[in-house]
Amino acid sequence: MRQVRCMLFGLFLLLHCSCVDNEATGITISVNVNESLNTPVSIYDLFGEISLISIDSSQFISNSSIRHTAECYTCGKGYFFILDKTTQKIHVVDSLGTYILTDNHVGRGPGEYTLATTIQFDEESGLLNILDPRGRILQYDFNLDRLRFINEVEFLKYQNLGNSFYINGADCILTNINEMSPLSYLNINTGEYRILEYEVPEWYFDCWYPTPHYFEISNQLYYYEYHNGSVYSVDKEGVKPFLRFDFGRYTCTLDDIPEYDDAFHYSDWILNESSYVLPIYSMVGFGDIILARCLYKGGQYTMIYNLRNKNCSFFSRTIEDLMILPGIASGGLMYSFVDSSSINDYICVDILDSSSRIAYEEIINNDGCGFIVYKPY
Repeated sequence: MRQVRCMLFGLFLLLHCSCVDNEATGITISVNVNESLNTPVSIYDLFGEISLISIDSSQFISNSSIRHTAECYTCGKGYFFILDKTTQKIHVVDSLGTYILTDNHVGRGPGEYTLATTIQFDEESGLLNILDPRGRILQYDFNLDRLRFINEVEFLKYQNLGNSFYINGADCILTNINEMSPLSYLNINTGEYRILEYEVPEWYFDCWYPTPHYFEISNQLYYYEYHNGSVYSVDKEGVKPFLRFDFGRYTCTLDDIPEYDDAFHYSDWILNESSYVLPIYSMVGFGDIILARCLYKGGQYTMIYNLRNKNCSFFSRTIEDLMILPGIASGGLMYSFVDSSSINDYICVDILDSSSRIAYEEIINNDGCGFIVYKPY
């Protein structure tokens, strides 16, 4: 129960905010929750252009598990790499949605993983990186006919369990649940290793997978914490507070969660009954935008914060009755995976150009999938 309660600790809401600089915490953003939820938002106010790519998915969409596990994807060199966590297969399509291949490196031999949980394409090296949380990052080159194993980065000798990672060339940032090194830097070429100074909350290691995730804006790496809505800048030299959100009376504490015997009741409460909000569920940065997914009263909500003009929005759906959830960022754009069962929640024909309308019809008529492409102003 302690694990679930810590995972539910904190909130994440943002709009009609004031900012205060503080060296110890970064920028503190105060939130007026009521005004945020009552302010209508149009998708035309948020993005300069929205388009749609239909994936030639006949080779793998028949596997129903892809609908639920394709949230793990990355892109680079003009290709999308989609990890199906159920089958452990990696599907590759090009930037036009054309199916290229399906590859599988599950096993215990050279270049094989026993469990792939996270994938990331590194533009610096041009390699696809796959995290096996039991102490390895496997690197592959893509050459149109297969994923070719290139290198294995072992960090088990430094850390017990890898939860997430970020690689840019030789620089690798690692997070795990090792109390001695929750956040660390590893140079994969020289072997240089250092624990990054990071003030871990007292209850941090009681949380259920307390995994910060990473995003990049203007060549600066950031990560966020689920439990309190804090965002940090991070590099091989250390960690610095960047943003902190103050939700006033809407801030959830452990004492707010009722004492049920069954830990699952805590999840039910925060999702369906609570007047509070689950903190950062997922987050991405692209252009000048930080976009986060939150849970509130059983629904999915979106926070969009513009770093340039400090404008921010918090909503469940736009005026056009559309949801917007974090995807992956590349080249100043955001890509979000959708399939025929969910596409109408995120896109409508009225906002699409002619080519995207064709892609929409292909997805609907063929029980297919694709990527929504968001371009900021």
